[in-house]
Amino acid sequence: MRALGRFCAASFLVCFAGSPSTTHAHASDVLLVRLVFSEGPRVTLEATADIAGIRWLHDAPNPAEAIGRILQIHLPDGHTWFAAELGKPTVTLHTGYPHPAPVPLAHAGPELAPEFYTVTWHWRPSAAQLRVQLAQGNEATALLWTVPSGSDTPAPAWQMLLAGEVSNPVELPFTPKPLQWNWKARLATVVAACGLGVQAFLIFVRLRRIRRISDLKQ
Repeated sequence: MRALGRFCAASFLVCFAGSPSTTHAHASDVLLVRLVFSEGPRVTLEATADIAGIRWLHDAPNPAEAIGRILQIHLPDGHTWFAAELGKPTVTLHTGYPHPAPVPLAHAGPELAPEFYTVTWHWRPSAAQLRVQLAQGNEATALLWTVPSGSDTPAPAWQMLLAGEVSNPVELPFTPKPLQWNWKARLATVVAACGLGVQAFLIFVRLRRIRRISDLKQ
């Protein structure tokens, strides 16, 4: 089965290598994955699927969770996590694919463009390089590409991934700042520190009162 999958992927790539005016990707059975770089620095992982055309997603009770459990992020230090662990995603629906893709997207049959389901995660990276993997043991195939900050135009390089395969290293176009807190984190820290300070003061006052009462009894 794995050999068959590799053969199908190779055929898919050969089709892409032809004339740009005649080649198309069948978006109905491929997971479309973008890594979008933003100022901050921040990375957006966006996965789009035609759920009706992808068998392993069609009957999933929670498509966002299913997608989040097959996309993995690898860092150079060995840390790995699933997209689902990046936090609660944003889910949107589109009639037809909403962004430019590195290859033209085709749809099976003469009907109107299908409704696409997009799951989006945002996070601040802690390393200047990462890899994306499709987890083992699933039927997914993904087209992966990157998008520079401030643009929807795909970067020149794109990759085709089968289940279990890891992408080539993706170099981030900025220096990660994992210790850079936003104003909400700073405010929460200040409030927590103030709360602890008040609690410590109240305990101190109560202990002094108890000691004074004890001295008067003696």
